Amino acid sequence: MFKKLLAISISALLTATFATSTFAATNEDYEKTVEMIEKTNRDIEAKITKAVSESDEMESQYLKDIQKIEEGDTVIKLKDQKNKLENELGKTNDSKKIEELKVDIEQINAKVEAETSKIEDKLASIQAEIDSRLPELLAVDGKEKDKVDKKIAKLEEMLDKKLEKYTERTAKFTKDLDQLINDLYDTTLKMSNDAIKKAAEKGIYCEAYWTLVKLGGRWVWIDPIRVGC
Repeated sequence: MFKKLLAISISALLTATFATSTFAATNEDYEKTVEMIEKTNRDIEAKITKAVSESDEMESQYLKDIQKIEEGDTVIKLKDQKNKLENELGKTNDSKKIEELKVDIEQINAKVEAETSKIEDKLASIQAEIDSRLPELLAVDGKEKDKVDKKIAKLEEMLDKKLEKYTERTAKFTKDLDQLINDLYDTTLKMSNDAIKKAAEKGIYCEAYWTLVKLGGRWVWIDPIRVGC
């Protein structure tokens, strides 16, 4: 994942204007403030690095779960087996072993295709049965209509379960990622503001500058600090 690393930019402040300021800092104050800003930036960078790592893991697990919902456990396991065999294939020079692995991989490909086809056929069958019930629904009334309604509702529920799982997992991922981003933003903003305030008390001007960080597929502005004129 692409990460935009922080760059600490510190500009010299010992100018004529600075020297004549009522709140002018001494050289010692300036050096201590620069050290404080650099430490704050390092702490902010550490928090960003940790958040990026956590969001990467969060996104990876989310995608695995979505794949599991879409393809089912059987297909996922077969694909895992295939990946292991392909890794083994890339490491061996034994011609006999290579041929055996290729045969195994082809067999797994056939199983994946068959299992995927089975899932698609099942969903298509459910949808076809729903469609076939609709004319019946229009032709009956009373108790018979209620029976057909219930049958259709049951069939639709079977289709909706997959969508429901997808929606629930996506909602959880979004909520967890929002929390991680908000915590990082609020924490680093407070760190920046506190450091800027401490520097101002010494007569030194600092400012936050924004840098883009990618978290779980989203770009977020985070603000380290720099000393400026």
